[in-house]
Amino acid sequence: MSGQVLMGSKSEEKLSGPDLMEIAKDSVVRISSKLGEFGGHGTAFAYKQVMTETGSTVYFLTNLHNFSKVLQLRNAVFALASQGFPDDELFIKTIVDFRGKTYSVDKIVSCKGALLDAFQHFQDFAIFSVNTDIREEVKMFALPESNDARAGETVYAFGFPVDTDLGITEGIISHVYQDHEDPMFKHQIQHSILINLGNSGGPTVNANGVAVGMSTWGKRYTEGGDPLSGMNFSVNVAHTFEICRDSDLIEEVSMERIYKHFVARAREHHKFGS
Repeated sequence: MSGQVLMGSKSEEKLSGPDLMEIAKDSVVRISSKLGEFGGHGTAFAYKQVMTETGSTVYFLTNLHNFSKVLQLRNAVFALASQGFPDDELFIKTIVDFRGKTYSVDKIVSCKGALLDAFQHFQDFAIFSVNTDIREEVKMFALPESNDARAGETVYAFGFPVDTDLGITEGIISHVYQDHEDPMFKHQIQHSILINLGNSGGPTVNANGVAVGMSTWGKRYTEGGDPLSGMNFSVNVAHTFEICRDSDLIEEVSMERIYKHFVARAREHHKFGS
């Protein structure tokens, strides 16, 4: 079994919401970043499993902004250091809860320079992996073979909105944007699924069990300030993996190294009082 790659399979028949939920229960996870009482969470989902001699390595996809927002905790690290907190209480912890166990997320793969710079919605993705002792096949949604998203089809979102457990919501695809002149809509899937804070990074799945998108953002107001509803967007997963196939466009980033840098700078700042 060593080295075997297991991935979700597209269903030839339409699956019901409860059927899709059973897959989600096995592979959609909460991703959290915490520093004492500070922090937040989002959603991630497994898309590949590689069997190893001791278990398996499972690969996950989520939004990059689930990590970029964590960088805002830098000031909290400085504040706690000034109060004399020990190093182990200054270290930001990013974890996923998977199959009843907790795993740390130390490295991610994302678009080059995107984590520490402004990035467009179509670049809002991050890949990470965890080493587990799981020997059986994890149920996963299939990846799109191409741009499988179609306007008018029913889709479902899975995630952990606000402080709730894993949930499912339903809607339809309104429009599939390609290389759009407005970078906000470039390679986005517009849909009517209800998503909230915490859904970010969760899969947008069609009735054949294909994760065509990833919940990312919603347009709440017009440019004139009038409220909007039902205008939510998912990153097009087919385009995400097109980017990932070009090694010149992506990079591996050590979140552990960034967090340790925060602690070192906080200690230096506290030592010299500036």
